[in-house]
Amino acid sequence: MGWGINAGLLRYGPEWRSHRRIYQQAFKPESSLNYRLIQAKKIRDFLNVIMSAMYDHDVALKDDFFVQVSEAAVSRLAYLIVPGATVVNMFPILRFIPSWFPGVGFKRFCSETQKLVEQMRNAPLASMEAKMREGKAPNCIVADLFENCKSEEERVKIGDVAGTSFAAAADTKSKLRPKEG
Repeated sequence: MGWGINAGLLRYGPEWRSHRRIYQQAFKPESSLNYRLIQAKKIRDFLNVIMSAMYDHDVALKDDFFVQVSEAAVSRLAYLIVPGATVVNMFPILRFIPSWFPGVGFKRFCSETQKLVEQMRNAPLASMEAKMREGKAPNCIVADLFENCKSEEERVKIGDVAGTSFAAAADTKSKLRPKEG
């Protein structure tokens, strides 16, 4: 059927080893450094698809505010959900200690993270809603959902879903970003 081209379907032997050697040469980490520009462009394209579909926003080539805020918020997530990453995860009672008390820097960290998450969620929504008020109704998922929205509670949930979608894309971007070398 012609699938002899697929190394995954080849029997172990000289042909399989030859395919494996070529794969290793092409896909080893050092080889990927030659394709950084392509990778960066495609990562940006990926984010653009998410942002355009959700909010009708084109991601800037460099220093896009929405991307920066989302990456900052997502990068803090690991510190909050990994067991033992913060003292408050081990001793939840510490949430009730006043923020001025010595040794409770985690409270400041949590407060800053909450602000970043709110900004990540609200900034793209505000931008899109401003376009709608100007009569430039964007062709995007959030605008379509808002048009059929029946309550403020539903509007909040739409914002939550849109923000989470973009956070997932930004998290993927940060994992796919070529490492500096």
